[in-house]
Amino acid sequence: MSFKPLYARKIVCKEKDCEVRTLFGSIDPGDRVLIYASSPIKAVLGMFTVSDVFVGRSEEVRRFLEERCTMFDEDNWRFFEEHYSRSSRRLLVIVIDLESVEAFEEPVTLETLRRLAPGFRPPMSYTSIDPDLFEKIVAIGRKRGSSRLV
Repeated sequence: MSFKPLYARKIVCKEKDCEVRTLFGSIDPGDRVLIYASSPIKAVLGMFTVSDVFVGRSEEVRRFLEERCTMFDEDNWRFFEEHYSRSSRRLLVIVIDLESVEAFEEPVTLETLRRLAPGFRPPMSYTSIDPDLFEKIVAIGRKRGSSRLV
């Protein structure tokens, strides 16, 4: 999942507990998510497990955020207002299991991602990847066996 660097850092620092996206694919509780910080960082900074999800229209999502997302700060509300508040599309709220958040010891750069998966392009929002690729990225981020994988 791609994040603006500000929001990626907030997640890896456990300062953000919910993420809102336009719904276009399934994300389920228990799914593991890699935190890719977009330009200028262009690297996977860590990962988290999805605790819960909510799908609804803008006003329903606003209510859910107010009730369940205690770390949805001014920056997040401003972004929500600018990008989602008038949307007629269904929105997805991803509740982040803060206990599962793991900041990688070593960010996994876009260059490294492309060595692992030639032609890799970070998603505009989110996408599924091959489980083996996921585990290789995690191993590099944790510095376990990274020299063998690159």
